[in-house]
Amino acid sequence: MNFWQRFWRFQRKNNGFAILQRYYDRHLTAVGKALLLLFTVSFSLGLVGTQVSLYILFCLMFGLLFGTFVIGFISRPHHLELIFTPPPPKQVRSQGEFDVEVRNTGKRPLFHLLFEIQLQSPAGKECLRTESPLFCLEASKSTHFKLPWTPGRRGAYQILEISLISVFPLGLVHWRKSQKMSHQGWSYPDFLPTNLSFQPSALDDNQQAYSRASFRPDSLEFHGIRPWQPGDSPRYIHWPTLARTGQVNVREFQEPSGHRLAIFVDTHCLDSASFETAISAAAWHSFQWLQQSQNALVALCCGTQLTPFRQGVHQQAALEVLATLEPADWQVDQVLEALNTVSPLSGILLIFAEWGPLQQALYLEINQRGQPINILITSQTDSSQWPAEARLLNRADLIPDSKTAEAKPHKKALS
Repeated sequence: MNFWQRFWRFQRKNNGFAILQRYYDRHLTAVGKALLLLFTVSFSLGLVGTQVSLYILFCLMFGLLFGTFVIGFISRPHHLELIFTPPPPKQVRSQGEFDVEVRNTGKRPLFHLLFEIQLQSPAGKECLRTESPLFCLEASKSTHFKLPWTPGRRGAYQILEISLISVFPLGLVHWRKSQKMSHQGWSYPDFLPTNLSFQPSALDDNQQAYSRASFRPDSLEFHGIRPWQPGDSPRYIHWPTLARTGQVNVREFQEPSGHRLAIFVDTHCLDSASFETAISAAAWHSFQWLQQSQNALVALCCGTQLTPFRQGVHQQAALEVLATLEPADWQVDQVLEALNTVSPLSGILLIFAEWGPLQQALYLEINQRGQPINILITSQTDSSQWPAEARLLNRADLIPDSKTAEAKPHKKALS
């Protein structure tokens, strides 16, 4: 884009008419817009007509608008303190609320107050506003405004601005006291509880202790120092020992005892409903395993992106990864290379949005390793081609909320 194209776009967005339109939409209520239009019409007709009634209407509209602007400007809110309480993460389609404390630090009371929050959600820009105004806020007093909000899509949202609005005296003009915000919140995927019984295999001692650290060292425990062997990474050379003795030693890391599980989420999907179902099932199992399994490591593989999560530490981080997940292509060799970084594994859960040649090839490659595999498929396809470990994830497999209380503590745990 060259200079003249940028200049033309800026001019179209910020010309005089566009600026007037933004102020018109932001600062006038619906009644104020109607009265301003009536005032403009009466003024236009008064220029070409001689009817006394037109001049009377023009004078009435002018006096009403002028008096409203003067009184509203004098009593506008400008000595305020806005205290915003960030809401906890919520699951999609679960109702939450924004809580803001407003303190009137001025010497005059404020009348007819509304509160407004502007946020950038995954669905686009949204504006939340209280329905009925607060009649009066006395000087040196405070009050709380609560705005309910139900996120319609998973993902991160940004609080852009909070505003206290006064519509005093006649509800024609929005007199604002705004405060810019930079808070980021999360709308997590909803949980899809299933009756899936998955028993991962136990790792032997040789599999639990190994020196070739394939994770970040902060996810492992320091085990000791041993002599260097061919194949060891130079990153783990213990330099103080080398300087003192002249012998090359490496740091050895040990994986804490516990299950090492992997969840693969199929991102190669054109059906949005099946894709969202797969994400919800992955959210349920990852959160459940991280919460209940002792010293569990859950490797969440979304397409070719793999992230390990530790029990008791990264429960919220796993949901954040799933909240921002979008469809993407992947190849079998790329997925296998990512899973190799967390090998050996106690078991793998494959969640496919569909069953096709790509999914079948991945299953055959993983099955050759002899690890426990469970497969969930979220779309109805030809089940004759499915392996024995595959199950269709439908409503019959879901745990009813009214009969099972296990799903409720997970939702409360988010807050």
